[in-house]
Amino acid sequence: MWPSQRAALDAGLVDAAARNMTVTMPTSAGKTHIAEWAILHALAPRPGDENRWWLVSRLAVYVVPTRALAAQVERHLAESLELLGLRVSSLFGGAEHVRYEMQLLDFTDVLVVTSEKLDLLLRNMPELAARLALVLVDEGHAIDRSERGLRLEMLLTRVRRTAPAARLLLLSAVLPNGEDLARWLDPDADATNLASINWSPSRLRMGIFSWRGRDADGQQGAIDYGNAGNGEFFLPRVLTRHKKRVNLFPSAPKDVAAALALHFDRLGPVLIAQPTKVKARAAAKALGEALKKEGAPKLGTADGSFSAEVARRRLEASAEIGRHIGTSHELALMVLGGYAYHHAEVPQAVRNCLERAYRNGALRVLCATSTLSQGMNLPTKTVLVPDTWRGQGDRVSVRDFWNTAGRAGRAGQETEGHVVLIAKDSSAAQELRRHYLDRDRIEPVVSTLGWLYYELVIARLGHRPGAGEDLTALDLADPAGGKLAEWAEGLDTLGAQGWSLAPLARFSARRVAAIAQRLPDRPARAAIVRSGLSVQGGTDALAAAEQIQTVLIVRPELLTAEHWPSLQRLILTLAADVHEVQRGIRQKKVAAPALVPLATDWIASLPAVDLHQRHHGNLLTLDITATTSAIDKIIVQDLAWVVSALLQILELRRGVPAEGHLAALPAMIKYGVGSPAACYASSIGILDRATATTLAANCPYPEPTFRQFLDWLSQLTTDEITTLTDPDTARLLIRSTERRSPRATQAAILSGTGTFTCPLRGVRHSGNEAHLAQLQAGTPLDLVRAPSNEADPNAIQVQHHGVFLGWIAREIARPLSLALDENPAPRVYAGLATDARSIAQQNGADQLHVHNAVALTITLAPG
Repeated sequence: MWPSQRAALDAGLVDAAARNMTVTMPTSAGKTHIAEWAILHALAPRPGDENRWWLVSRLAVYVVPTRALAAQVERHLAESLELLGLRVSSLFGGAEHVRYEMQLLDFTDVLVVTSEKLDLLLRNMPELAARLALVLVDEGHAIDRSERGLRLEMLLTRVRRTAPAARLLLLSAVLPNGEDLARWLDPDADATNLASINWSPSRLRMGIFSWRGRDADGQQGAIDYGNAGNGEFFLPRVLTRHKKRVNLFPSAPKDVAAALALHFDRLGPVLIAQPTKVKARAAAKALGEALKKEGAPKLGTADGSFSAEVARRRLEASAEIGRHIGTSHELALMVLGGYAYHHAEVPQAVRNCLERAYRNGALRVLCATSTLSQGMNLPTKTVLVPDTWRGQGDRVSVRDFWNTAGRAGRAGQETEGHVVLIAKDSSAAQELRRHYLDRDRIEPVVSTLGWLYYELVIARLGHRPGAGEDLTALDLADPAGGKLAEWAEGLDTLGAQGWSLAPLARFSARRVAAIAQRLPDRPARAAIVRSGLSVQGGTDALAAAEQIQTVLIVRPELLTAEHWPSLQRLILTLAADVHEVQRGIRQKKVAAPALVPLATDWIASLPAVDLHQRHHGNLLTLDITATTSAIDKIIVQDLAWVVSALLQILELRRGVPAEGHLAALPAMIKYGVGSPAACYASSIGILDRATATTLAANCPYPEPTFRQFLDWLSQLTTDEITTLTDPDTARLLIRSTERRSPRATQAAILSGTGTFTCPLRGVRHSGNEAHLAQLQAGTPLDLVRAPSNEADPNAIQVQHHGVFLGWIAREIARPLSLALDENPAPRVYAGLATDARSIAQQNGADQLHVHNAVALTITLAPG
C-alpha cells in the first residue's frame, strides 16, 4: 500500500460511519484503488444484512467527465470488482432517455456514467435514489464555475436531498480549496472529511525551454529545471538552431516542440499538449517534417531500434483508422510513423484506437488537446507544452496546466516524469515560471450558484457587496436576457458566502412562476423537466409532439413496420426545429436542410467515409473529422436527446408507451444503427456499428425485446459466440451475460455454502442428449473446469461418468469458477434437478434442447 493510499484510509475512507468526503491527491498516486475500496465499503454487507444482503440491491455510481473515460473506467473496474461478484456497467451517452437501457440497472452493482446521464436517470427514475450507496465523482474540480459545473453542483445537491443515506466522495488532483468542498459536502464535519495528500510515487521535473544568447546562427536552446535538479541534468542544452534563408529554425513553438519530442522520445512516450485542435494538428505535421529532415520518417522505440512487433501494431492501428475515416487520411498515415494528433473533433472510435496504440507502444508521440487531460490513464514519460494561449485573452488556466502535467511519469513504471514549457526567450521563460510552476497559483474551485448569486447582487446594487452587508431586503431584478437568465431558470438552494438567501429565494420563485405561466400544462411541464431541456426547447418539443400526435390520429398506419421510414422522417424533421438541435446546427455551422438526410444515413449505418462523401457539401467542410464531429454533436448528442424528449411527451399525450422501432429511435440515433436489436448490442458495449448490426441480424427473434436479446445471448455457447464475431467482442458478450447471475446465487457462491439451481446449456452441441435422456432427477453429476478455453476461461463442463452433457450457464459459471479456484475450495455437489428421462419419454430427446429445459441443483459446503 502506498503512503498516499494509507493517508486516505487514515482520513476515514472506509470508517464504519463514513462521511461525505473530498480527496485531493496527485495524478498516479493510487486514486483507482481508493475508488475501489470506497465502492467495496459502500456495497459490503451491513449489520443485519447477513442473511439477505444480496436482496438489497445497493448501487455505487462512478461519475466521470466524458463518455470516453466512462468506457475506460468500466473496463478497469470490471477487471477487479467482477472477480468479487460485483457487476460493473456503464451507460454511454448524454442526456437522452432510452427506456430499455434502464433494464441494465437491474443487473448492475457499480454504474459508470457522466454527470449528465446520472442527472437524467434521477429525473426519470426517482426510485433509483433509494438504491444509491455511493456517488463517487472523479475529476471533482469539474464542479467549478461553468455551465457543466452548474449541472454537477445541482446534481450533487439533489443527491444530498433525495438520497441522504448515499455517501458522496469527490476525487481531484487539482483542488487547492478542498476544505471548501469538504465543508459543503458535510457542514458538520468541520473539514475533517478532507484527505489532502501530496505524496506521489513518481517525481515531476518541471522545466522551461528557451533560446540562449544572441539570435544568430548556432544559437543554443536549453532547459532550465530550476530547483528540480542540477544544471547538467539530461543534457539541458538540447537544441541548436541555424539560419534557414533569413530566419532561424526552429522558431515557431510547434517546430521547437517537434524537435524536443525527438529528443525526449529516447526516454519514453511524449505528449505534446496544445490548447486548440488546430495547434495539435499543426504540431503533429511539424513532427512529420522534423522526421523527414532527420532522414527517418518513423519514430523508433526507446532504444532507437524499430521492432517487427511495433511495425505490426502500427499497421493494425492504421487499418482500423482507415475503416473509420479512410486509408488516405493523414492520421492513418501518421500512425505508421509512430505519431498522431488527438482532439475533440477526431471521431471517438479513432480516438480510442489512438489511445490503445499509445498504450501499447505503437505511438511514441501524441499531440493532444485537453481531451486527454481529464483522467485518461496513458503511459506518458514527458509532457511538452509549446503554447498556453487558446486565443486573444483566453489563456490555459493554471489548474488545467497542472492537470495535464500530471500525465507525465508512469506510476509503477517510472520514478519521474518531465514537464517542459516552451518559451521564445528568457523573458518569456521567467513569466511562464512565475505563472505556471507554482502549485499555489492553481485557481480555487468556485460554486457556480454562488458566483451567479454574486453577479445578481452586483447587478442590483451597482457595486460589490461589502463584508457583512445586510442583503435581506434586496430585490433582485429579473435579468433581461443572456446567460444569467438561462441559468437562473434552474436555480436550486445554496449555502454560500454567508449572505442571506432570502433575495435569491424570491428571485428563484419569480423565475419558476414565469416558467409555469409559460408552460401551464402541469403534466407536460413535468415531462419537460424530466427531459432536461431548456424552457424554449421544452416549448418547441411540446409543439412538435402535438403535431406528431395529430398526424398519427389522421394516419395511424404510420405506426406499422411498413410505414416506419415515413414516421422516422417526420419525427426527425420536427425534432430538428427544437432549440437544442438548432443551437448545435449554429455551433457547427451546418446547413439546416442537411440534418435529416444526414441523420437518416447515419441510422442506416453508413460508414463515416460514405457519410462524408454524401454530405460534406451541405456540411460546408472537406475534412472528414469535421463531418464526424458534427454528427457527434448535432445527431448523437442533441438529436437523440430531443427525440427522447419528444417520445416522452408523445407518450403523455397518447397514453400509450412507444414500442418497437419508435421506442428505440433515440438509441438508433445515438448509436447509428437501424434496428432495436442492433441498439441492444450497442448498449452492452459493442460500439462498432457494423459488428452490432451483424450480431443483431443473427438474433432469431423478428422483433426482440431487450430481455429476449440478452436471453438469446445467454443461450449461445462459447463456440457459437466466437463464430459470430471477433475475439474481443466475444469476450465482451460473454461478460455481458455473466453480469446477470442472480444475487442469491452469488451470495451462496461467495459465502461458500448454500444450494441453488442452475440451467444446463449447450445440450444440443454436446451431441450426447441420448445419454442425458437416460438420467433421472437426483443423478449425481461432475463439474469440470475448462480454463484452457481461450474465449471463456471460466467455462465449466457438466459430465456424467466422463460423458460431456453441456455447460453451466455462463452467468453462474464465472462466480462459481472463481470459487472453485480458491484454496481451499468449497466442496461442490451437482445433480440433475430435472427428470430428463421422463421428458425424453414423453416428448422425445429433442425436447432436452429447449432453452432451460434441464436444470441442475448445486450445493456448496466448506472445504
